[in-house]
Amino acid sequence: MKFFISGSISKKLALLVMLSLLPALGIFLYSGMEQRRHSIEGAKHDVLLLAHSMAEVQKGIAGSARQLLSTLSQMPPVQDMDSRAGSELFRSMVAQNADYLGITLTDTAGKVVASNRLAAGMDMSDRKHIRDSLATRGFVAGEYFVARGGAQEPSFSFSSPVLDTENRLMGSLSVVIGLERFADFFDVSSLPAKSFLAVTDHQGIRLFYYPPKKDTNPLGKPILTRNWELVRQEREPGIFIQQASDGIRRIIAYEQVSLQPGDAPYIWVWAGIPESAVLAPANAVLLRNLLLMALVMAIVLAVSWTLGRNTLIFPIKRLVNTTENFAMGNLDARSGLSDKGDELGALARAFDDMADTLAASQALLREREEHLEEAQRIAHIGSWEWCPAAERPTCSKELCRLLGVDPQEPFPLLGELEKILSPDDAGKVRVAMETAMSTGEPYEVELEKKQEDGTNRWLLARGEVLRDEKGTIAGLRGTLLDVTERRLAEKEREKLQIQLSQAQKLESIGRLAGGVAHDFNNMLAVILGHAEMMLLKLSPADPLHAELQMIAKAAGRSADLTKQLLAFARKQIVEPKVLDLNETVEAILKMLRRLIGENIELTWHPAANPWPIKIDPSQVDQVLANICVNARDAIGETGGIIIETENVVIDQSFCEMQPDCVPGEYVMLAVRDNGCGMDRETLDNIFEPFFTTKEFGKGTGLGLATAYGIIRQNKGFVRVESEVGKGTMFRVYLPRFAGAMVLPDILPIPDAPRGKGESVLLVEDEPSVMEFCRRLLTSLGYTVLSAATPGDAMRLAAEHADSIHLLITDVIMPEMNGQDLAKRLQALVPGMKCLFMSGYTADFIAHQGVLDEGVRFIQKPFTTNELAQQVRHALD
Repeated sequence: MKFFISGSISKKLALLVMLSLLPALGIFLYSGMEQRRHSIEGAKHDVLLLAHSMAEVQKGIAGSARQLLSTLSQMPPVQDMDSRAGSELFRSMVAQNADYLGITLTDTAGKVVASNRLAAGMDMSDRKHIRDSLATRGFVAGEYFVARGGAQEPSFSFSSPVLDTENRLMGSLSVVIGLERFADFFDVSSLPAKSFLAVTDHQGIRLFYYPPKKDTNPLGKPILTRNWELVRQEREPGIFIQQASDGIRRIIAYEQVSLQPGDAPYIWVWAGIPESAVLAPANAVLLRNLLLMALVMAIVLAVSWTLGRNTLIFPIKRLVNTTENFAMGNLDARSGLSDKGDELGALARAFDDMADTLAASQALLREREEHLEEAQRIAHIGSWEWCPAAERPTCSKELCRLLGVDPQEPFPLLGELEKILSPDDAGKVRVAMETAMSTGEPYEVELEKKQEDGTNRWLLARGEVLRDEKGTIAGLRGTLLDVTERRLAEKEREKLQIQLSQAQKLESIGRLAGGVAHDFNNMLAVILGHAEMMLLKLSPADPLHAELQMIAKAAGRSADLTKQLLAFARKQIVEPKVLDLNETVEAILKMLRRLIGENIELTWHPAANPWPIKIDPSQVDQVLANICVNARDAIGETGGIIIETENVVIDQSFCEMQPDCVPGEYVMLAVRDNGCGMDRETLDNIFEPFFTTKEFGKGTGLGLATAYGIIRQNKGFVRVESEVGKGTMFRVYLPRFAGAMVLPDILPIPDAPRGKGESVLLVEDEPSVMEFCRRLLTSLGYTVLSAATPGDAMRLAAEHADSIHLLITDVIMPEMNGQDLAKRLQALVPGMKCLFMSGYTADFIAHQGVLDEGVRFIQKPFTTNELAQQVRHALD
């Protein structure tokens, strides 16, 4: 009204003229619309009649098929289920009737008995018409399918059961109609242009469409979903106006066809006439009237437009366009009309000022959002907010990334959290949120998210309640923090703590063993050496002979105990050799069978072509003996032990479960028994030194500890699996040796060899050991120079520099160790050989228990024969 009052005279006149023409325009429009409505109603009646005629034709097709199947089912080849005669009969029938593509007889299992085109025995139980006819024992219709055998044509079928004279079901008889033959059943000559006829099955799959349109209306494909959903539940003929699959808007009629009244439709028939063709006459009349009216209105509008376009219309359009651009996100859009002095100019200036302010605010907001997103990405923390009124929470991009959700897709509902989390974690989150909403307390939940690459990601979810201005709980907000690095660091720390604890235990035992071994082995060397020397002087009949043997045996057992301590602590001196593990195990099998007894069966499964390993063979014997003795004690009366070898490759995932291993190639030595097994507490302590479950006096608790020390000394590791009442499996992994295998250079000497008058410089700070060695070497034919300290040895070497052939020295002595002494003496006496002896080397001549290359060493205590052989080997 304000516009009318404030407008110019010319505009008011133009408006009055247009208002005066409005009644005439209304009459024209009403008349045209009524004519259109009558045209549509008439077309609906026609297309319904067309659909009904198609339905009647289809009922005739079904009736013919029923008559054919009923007749054939009573014929002898069908009643006799005769494959050859039936197939000939069916071929004859199909040849006489081009409407039928095939006739097939199947048994009650759906297997082909006779057919004009299908092989006998073919399984047709997947066809709906065959299943339904066998299930209902009645005449049924099928659905769209592609026929098998011969030309694979799109088809439709009817089926009827085959009953014998006593009304027992023998099979199913089917007739197949090729969909291309449907065109022969309907009169399509009188259809208007762009009209169509169609037939669909009970699922909306096209069986027939005329005229054919393979690009938009292919056979075998469903009709438009919206059209099918509109009519699928209807049971009466109907009509609607809708856009078809080819994009043309049509008046479409449909009618359902059932085999029996009250049955669900098995086929739908459709007929459609283009709406444009129906409305064409009415539209032509309406268009003529509107054109006349438009001519009159154009004259009036031209006058008003000429007067107002430059002063009102163009500026308003420009302002509207600017507003639309601004609303679409173009914050730089401005009207350019701020220089006008009228009301439009004032409006334009106000708009431009508002746009400047809003653009600055939006730029600042975007900058802050980008900073927040970047901060969340760097910190691996996402944020979210949810209120009960909203179906889905509002989430940041980083939270979506952490949970593997596309930020562009809707975030799952709270009831759909199982889509992105495990069921347990989804349940924990829901319980935490429900508790927070009821109590108002914040929550914290740790989640474990499995990634697409198989790795796990740990997430820490925190949440707190949102309150409105009245203090009422209105929702929740929270964060999701990626704590994977922290969890992995904790696991690594636990792994390192286990390794540190084990290393500390080994170090403690090593210190104890090292401290005891030196002095104890010196004493044992004297006891064992003198006992053997006395045994050599006494005849076996002498009463003292047996007692001396017991002394020597006790000294030997004491030496073995010390060796076990050193082996566990990895202080034992060994001479690793490259060997075939199968050969080493086979060499000890006889001894192991004696060790475990005849009541326990020992089975050996060697690997084919095991990789070479580098280890002292005696250590393999020790490991096997200790594990087998442990298995023997676990078995008791009767049972079995299985020893096997295998080449294995260890990857990083395996090492994550086994803290003391590294990836690589290993040879596995496995020992499995069917004994009593162990519980978890026992299993956790089996490698502890002096830990035993045996009765007092029946075990030292060092057997498995020694085996563990040997395995770790050789850079291997061991896994143990056990179940109470079922048995135990030890798996020992020894690293593959990368070089080639070589045969040992030195073969054992059976008898104690004698000297050839060579001079030997003997350095030993323990008087009793020095005296024993001096007497023994002298008795073997060597010239012995004895020194109690390294200083004495240096003086003797200077005096006899030309005659000393061999240095025999203890490793641990006052003033300097044996290795340093040997280096100094070899500078004085070039070409002098060296033999070290000790009860504990402290890594002076060996590294981690493995002798340096070319070093000769004899472990205290030793026998007279062992010393004689080592001296001879060193000199030769």
